[in-house]
Amino acid sequence: MRQIFYKLNNIYVRASGGIVLSGDYVSKYSTEHIARLQRLLNTDYNAAEFDDNSEVGVLKKSDAKEYFIFNRKSHFKKYEIVIPDGFNARDLYDNKPLNTENGRVVLYLTKFGSAWIEISKK
Repeated sequence: MRQIFYKLNNIYVRASGGIVLSGDYVSKYSTEHIARLQRLLNTDYNAAEFDDNSEVGVLKKSDAKEYFIFNRKSHFKKYEIVIPDGFNARDLYDNKPLNTENGRVVLYLTKFGSAWIEISKK
């Protein structure tokens, strides 16, 4: 459960436009954690715009969109993001490409699950 909240808080940092409050010993971060922190803080300091439920936020950039998804339900929930032709999807939290099916990325998030996805031109 700790890992779920760690990820959730990390993604909130980016969705908020880069606000950081940390009690962590950054000097003890692994190389992977440092790279993730750099991705999170590589921002133009604009916050995402969220839907009415504050579950899905979108940050529009000149050549891409970042999606911030937070499952606030007490069960698994399915989320879909439409991928236009000529675009790729990437999980920015884990820095890995995502598979698309029928022009969509489908995510299933657990309770308190979160995702940070970028849709960009190929």
